[in-house]
Amino acid sequence: AAAASGLQNGRSSMYTAILVRSCHMTGTSTDIGMILGQILGGNRENAWKFLVLTSLAISFTIGGAASYLAVTRFRSLALAFNALFFLA
Repeated sequence: AAAASGLQNGRSSMYTAILVRSCHMTGTSTDIGMILGQILGGNRENAWKFLVLTSLAISFTIGGAASYLAVTRFRSLALAFNALFFLA
């Protein structure tokens, strides 16, 4: 699965001019690390992208934690929350 995520990130970065990789945390964490290295080295050109990627990673983590709590408490009814959220 990790190899497939890496391939998807590489292909989408190579054929399109996307600014953010598409595979959840794998591409995001890679990009955060690269940009953090650039910032620590004095290159602040992509500092804005660091903020965007960090907020995406935090949002993904919060969503995963909320999903875990919903499933442990409501079992299969947890999917109803997602359905209602997207229908609203």
